[in-house]
Amino acid sequence: MRSGALRLARTILIRRPPTRAETETLTFALLYLRFRRPHPAGAIIGLYLVLYAFARFVIEFYRAPDQPNPFGGSLTSAQWISVALFVLGALALARRTKPQGR
Repeated sequence: MRSGALRLARTILIRRPPTRAETETLTFALLYLRFRRPHPAGAIIGLYLVLYAFARFVIEFYRAPDQPNPFGGSLTSAQWISVALFVLGALALARRTKPQGR
């Protein structure tokens, strides 16, 4: 029975989605640290979009494509969406407004 449990544990570890929980935890930690300091309006959502898009873009290289690529080339549709989210987040971060005090 014990060898069966070890085999099951190895299978679960090998088939686990690539670094999904780790990237979400790191993203949360970075956002939490930034949220505690004064920040301009839209800075937190902009930072979230940039961090999430970057992580998702990298993770998609390790996943099998779920659907055909709509634009051709080597990027998946999720990676194209990540590029768009990254641009939106960068635009939100580029806005210069006065930090909100608490």
